[in-house]
Amino acid sequence: MTGRDIFERALDLCALRGASDSLPDDVGDLESRAVGLLNTLAGEYHALDERLFKTERRMVFLNGLEETVDMHNGICSAVLPYRLASLLIAEEDKELYTVLQYHANDAANRLLKDGTARRHYIVEVYE
Repeated sequence: MTGRDIFERALDLCALRGASDSLPDDVGDLESRAVGLLNTLAGEYHALDERLFKTERRMVFLNGLEETVDMHNGICSAVLPYRLASLLIAEEDKELYTVLQYHANDAANRLLKDGTARRHYIVEVYE
């Protein structure tokens, strides 16, 4: 899934896209903020991504919305759109922000139940 796909889903959640599937002219500022916000969110959900893939993974960093977000599909399709939408709408509508945050946390918690923790040996430092 690309950053643009996630961004457009976030706009749909905020009811900022019209029926023609074209982006309104006044969302340019939101689009310019989306890459930085997605990079921050990717860092926030990096541990969950590793847990779902059951292996260590490199940190995701986007330079533009056209790039693919290399994270678990559940994170890209359920968690990131809600979190991005909540951050984009936070100053405009506090009530919608709260609802979107709830849905993002709920989706992340459901994914967390599916993941398994990694096991590793503990190094004894004091003997």
